[in-house]
Amino acid sequence: MNAGCSGRLAVLLMVGLAAQAAASTSAWPILSWNTHWQCGSDHVKGCRASATASLLALANSSRAAVVVSIELETSDTLSVDVRKAPPALNPSGWVNSGWSRVAGSCPAVGRGSGDALSLNLAPGFALLASGGGCLGGHSSPTFKADARAFAVALVTPQAEAAVGGCPGVCVIALHSPHNDISQGAGTVAKVCGDAASAGCVIAIGTSTCCCCCCSSSSCCCCC
Repeated sequence: MNAGCSGRLAVLLMVGLAAQAAASTSAWPILSWNTHWQCGSDHVKGCRASATASLLALANSSRAAVVVSIELETSDTLSVDVRKAPPALNPSGWVNSGWSRVAGSCPAVGRGSGDALSLNLAPGFALLASGGGCLGGHSSPTFKADARAFAVALVTPQAEAAVGGCPGVCVIALHSPHNDISQGAGTVAKVCGDAASAGCVIAIGTSTCCCCCCSSSSCCCCC
């Protein structure tokens, strides 16, 4: 895999969700990886398969209960369903058809490309409601507005990951715009209801990551 921004392959987070009505916390093993479109869309031939295999190997070794893939896609608006990866890419079978999946998709803005991601939840997480769409964002002197997707799910966690005071937890997977998030709040509120306003929310994903090549007089950045 390339070094730089995309070299930060994945982050395993043991997330403590503070209970609103209790003093306990719960740990969730979460794996999130933005492969970036150059690899995830197979612009670099063979990279999508390699990224899929690496993501699933990381999920297995970390025993992740929540797996988010960003820009790992079969088209610019359709994410790879990692649960259906062939045995050659998923020999452990840790992530499998027993997992729940919520896909996030956002169509292209102007002449740009779309965006896709997926939120995958291990068996034991009851999926109560789900949705997704675009996060919006505005142009600035530095960045143009582009398509950025999110997926949201209201879940009842596995027993060992239950969060006191939260009968349901709102889980959001997102590929944040370069600037502000200007869309999506209505979808989150519709899917998650009271959980969204009660502090029973976890958001997972990436924000701006830029790789720059600079000379003595200028820089060229890919973000």
